[in-house]
Amino acid sequence: MRSSRHVVVFFHLMMAFVLPTALGHHTVFDLDVDLGAIPNDKTPSVMRYNTHVLSEALQTCVSNNTLLISNTIYLYHGVYASGLHDAILQIDGSLNFERDFSEGRNENLVPSGKRPTPCLLLEDSYNITITSSVPDGQRGLIHGGGMQWWGIPFLGYLNLQEHRPVLFAVNRTVDMLIQNLVFQDAPLWTMNLKGVNGLEIRDTSIVSRRTNHDGHGLADLSAFNTDGIDVAGHNVYVHDVDIWNQDDCIAVKDNNEGGRISSNMTFERIHASGLGLTIGSIGGTTVQNITFRDCYLHKSFKGIYLKFREPDPGDRPGLVRDVLFENITMEEPQQWGLWIGPAQQTDRYEKHCCSAISCCFLRS
Repeated sequence: MRSSRHVVVFFHLMMAFVLPTALGHHTVFDLDVDLGAIPNDKTPSVMRYNTHVLSEALQTCVSNNTLLISNTIYLYHGVYASGLHDAILQIDGSLNFERDFSEGRNENLVPSGKRPTPCLLLEDSYNITITSSVPDGQRGLIHGGGMQWWGIPFLGYLNLQEHRPVLFAVNRTVDMLIQNLVFQDAPLWTMNLKGVNGLEIRDTSIVSRRTNHDGHGLADLSAFNTDGIDVAGHNVYVHDVDIWNQDDCIAVKDNNEGGRISSNMTFERIHASGLGLTIGSIGGTTVQNITFRDCYLHKSFKGIYLKFREPDPGDRPGLVRDVLFENITMEEPQQWGLWIGPAQQTDRYEKHCCSAISCCFLRS
């Protein structure tokens, strides 16, 4: 039966991919009803198949149209598309990325050779909306299956370190809206958004946690590197977002994809708990005109966090300027309420943290 269904599925795919050209107007494609993805099935062969179906759908028939995820779809990391435009990805059900335990540690790596390809990667695109229209205040779900990658606390990290996929990655994309979604349990970083210009994220939740502990104990922190929003680029507006994770909640990063400057970003009405509202780590590039406003941090491990690293040989030092933190409320930060200096990996060098500021560590 499975092979017969796949024949039908591929027929649906062939028909669907020619429909936009033939119809010449906006079309809504349901990933399983119209394009043949198989919902609610965690069989490894089905998850590989669903990974392929989603990649093909994004690449081939979503521009000028809407792709609807109406059910629960299980799949693996490695969904990829480039050159999308005027597209809507509407997740009213869920995308659940499972770990493929048959995959060797050195297979399917990004060019750096350090980690697997992201769960979902979009590149060189414009006018993209990722949203949901679920009623009654609910939200669509993108689940990274983080527990399968984090493993046993601490032992899991020693085993894989950063050999884990980013949940959602974007490179060199203009005018993107992300809204009404939950991003849960990323294997590594939740969002890695590089070279963006014109990005808005609103009414979205990011959650990466092992327990329901009201704070960040050692077991919780062992889900390390689960950054919330890492963003580099220009003209970014993130608002009305809640984040609970075990690394940087929001981090403004080096923009090596576009002019070596990240600029014009506003983050407001953020409720967060993790390693704080962060700029960095910065080395060799410029970050300017950044505002964090009206934010609340509940028992966050760190609060406000500006961090630098050694620039590459022959490069200039990093520069951060025109940064405003306004009306930031912190409740019982567990480590430093304010940190300006090196990244935490070099916490032991506290006395060398910053040549311009002699006292840059404040406990609550």
